[in-house]
Amino acid sequence: VQNPPNGQNTTIGVVVTTIGVVVTNGTLTPAELSIVARMAQSGLARAIRPAHTPADGDTIFVLATGTRTEASNLLSIGALAADATADAIIRAVRAAISIPGYPASRDF
Repeated sequence: VQNPPNGQNTTIGVVVTTIGVVVTNGTLTPAELSIVARMAQSGLARAIRPAHTPADGDTIFVLATGTRTEASNLLSIGALAADATADAIIRAVRAAISIPGYPASRDF
């Protein structure tokens, strides 16, 4: 694993990035999408430790289809986005299969 471009060593020598997408059928403004994305990051932090280290690029993107036009409850959408993010990460870890040199959690 190469060091990050800023010259800082990672503490454990491994750089891992998690990227996710949350989609809602609500109608949200760009500012509201940003809020939901920040809230969804909580789900990432619930499922991965450590999350958001200086050497990784953990990112959650949020999209809104706008098919529901009534007022959106931003708190509910953000809370559900965090839950969905954490659940998706846990499901992905449990479903992963090993490849040569990289065991999966189900191997233990």
